[in-house]
Amino acid sequence: MGGRRPSIFVGDKFGRLVVTQYINRDQVYVKCICGTQKVVNASNLKKGTRSCGCLRDETRFKHGQSGYNCRGSREWKAWQAMKKRCASSLPKLAKHYRDRGITVCDRWNESFEAFLEDLGRCPPECTLDRIDNNKGYFKENCRWASRREQQRNRQVNRRITHNGETLTVAEWSERTGLADHVILKRLDLNWPVDKILSEPVKRQARLFTVNGTTKSLADLSRMYQVPYETLRHRVTYLGWPIEKALTTTVRPKAPNGARCNK
Repeated sequence: MGGRRPSIFVGDKFGRLVVTQYINRDQVYVKCICGTQKVVNASNLKKGTRSCGCLRDETRFKHGQSGYNCRGSREWKAWQAMKKRCASSLPKLAKHYRDRGITVCDRWNESFEAFLEDLGRCPPECTLDRIDNNKGYFKENCRWASRREQQRNRQVNRRITHNGETLTVAEWSERTGLADHVILKRLDLNWPVDKILSEPVKRQARLFTVNGTTKSLADLSRMYQVPYETLRHRVTYLGWPIEKALTTTVRPKAPNGARCNK
């Protein structure tokens, strides 16, 4: 890299954009508040670029211009698919939605604008997800989530009935103090319900508190999408603080197969 560095540094903010990495004197990586990450020209930031393009799209949408109202957008497709699923009489869809009473709230059913206002733009690699799969589509029960987050949500929302009380795995985890992955593993092994919820873990998992939440290393690995073995190595063998272990990017392997990060 030759020449002088521009007067732009990692952490600098330009409207909705934050500089995350310096590439060379002409280009930097930025992350937008909508979740989009991209390479931009440093000169364009100085001249006034303030978003990844989402600000322009939202402005067009608010003023009723063509472009974002936007039958080609991911948000529009998610909105249409949501309504189609809940209204369909096809048996393979009806048994999962209409027959279970899963509906779209009136606010969203009548207005794409309201749907977009409540959820915002869809981040890259995310889709529409219901937090509680036994409830319908409305603001408090929906989010944009990655496929990994959705898979975990489906698992911890599995329901267990014990002593006449039916709760999700996540709720039994809070009630018993057992990690949700422990309960899920015991379910997969077909343990009796009494034993699932009462048997102590022989080797108690080490717990860590992050942002006021206390979880095992395995649970944190899933929450922050850091490979478990990488996380365990950083904490156990390298002695990293848990916050650093969770937030440091996992670098790709070197050509010889060795891990690049120390």
